[in-house]
Amino acid sequence: MRIATWNLDARWTVKHAAFLHDQKADVWCLTEVPPRAIAGGRIVGYTAVGSTGRMSRGQHYAVVAARVAPTAARCPHPATVVADVGGIAVASSVLPWRGAGSQPGAVWAGDRLVDWLADALAAIRVSGATVWGGDWNRNLVGGWQSVGTARGDEVIRDAVDAMGLVAATAALPHRRPGSFAIDHIAVPVSWRVVAAHRIVADGLSDHDAYVVDAEPGL
Repeated sequence: MRIATWNLDARWTVKHAAFLHDQKADVWCLTEVPPRAIAGGRIVGYTAVGSTGRMSRGQHYAVVAARVAPTAARCPHPATVVADVGGIAVASSVLPWRGAGSQPGAVWAGDRLVDWLADALAAIRVSGATVWGGDWNRNLVGGWQSVGTARGDEVIRDAVDAMGLVAATAALPHRRPGSFAIDHIAVPVSWRVVAAHRIVADGLSDHDAYVVDAEPGL
């Protein structure tokens, strides 16, 4: 199964469509997706389901786009969407960052970053997600953070562990030299991760894409 994640930065052109198509993913955990990109519930050959929450430029926080049409979908949190794809529950999320509460379209419960994060993670943990991806706004291995905190990293790692998942992207590089990915894909610990890659998307978004090839466990 090839799973990919990418933050579109609210942009959508024919070049973005070609980029998505060229990765040949089975399912995408997309974030910051403009509504025009998934008009009619489709995006370059995929069936797409968007989050209920919208960001400051009107973009969906998160979208799951799958080659096999989802049989059901739900939004456990306004910045997360979960779609049942071929018997696998796939979640796509944006997790809160420093300053997120002051943004137009903010959907975070509580007064502080730690509260916003706890609320979002609690919803995701009970969502039944088997695969979870998206823009988590944190690297998970330490070092430089643009909008996260060390405590937030720890809380997210605890949530991933509690869901029986492993972040296959944790050690992949960020676009910033010497830094690590903040966009992630987590799969069950019973799955075999065959490969994980960063796909450079210069000129298309302020985020690169990440692709994970994994074999579901028995």
